[in-house]
Parts: sequence; structure tokens; C-alpha cells
Amino acid sequence: MKTLLIDKKKFIDWYFDDETYNNIGTDLVKQLIKNGIVEYSLCEVLNNSGYLPVSIVVNKKDIITSDRLSGEIEDLSNYKIKFK
Repeated sequence: MKTLLIDKKKFIDWYFDDETYNNIGTDLVKQLIKNGIVEYSLCEVLNNSGYLPVSIVVNKKDIITSDRLSGEIEDLSNYKIKFK
């Protein structure tokens, strides 16, 4: 399993500028209203985003070729993720 280094600033810029945030944000608000508390891990954020853009990866050489060519990493189970 390859380890991908994700640029923290680029991740935040992408995540909060992307439609993905709206979907997850809506889920978080619903959970807060229903339970009065929200528990959400970084792993859940990554998995629920649906994909990661290749542009936020520092070590692009470690990305599987098909992911690199498509510009998106859809199956995060192929990688270990670390933030840099």
C-alpha cells in the first residue's frame, strides 16, 4: 500500500471550495440536530468526500497510474493518507 502525502493547505482550499463540503456539512448539521453532538473523524471526511484530486497530492509519483491520468483518486482504500 502506497502512502500519499496530502498538502494540508491545498486540501482545505479544495474541501471548502467543493460541493463535497456542502453534502458533508448537511450531514453534520442533521446529526447535530438529531443527537445534539457531532462526531466525525478525518477518515470519515476523506471517505465521504468521494474522491481526492491529484492536484493536492505532494508525492504524485506514488499515485496509481490510472488515478493520476484521471486526475482523481476515487478508491482511497489503495492508499494510506498522511497530511503534510
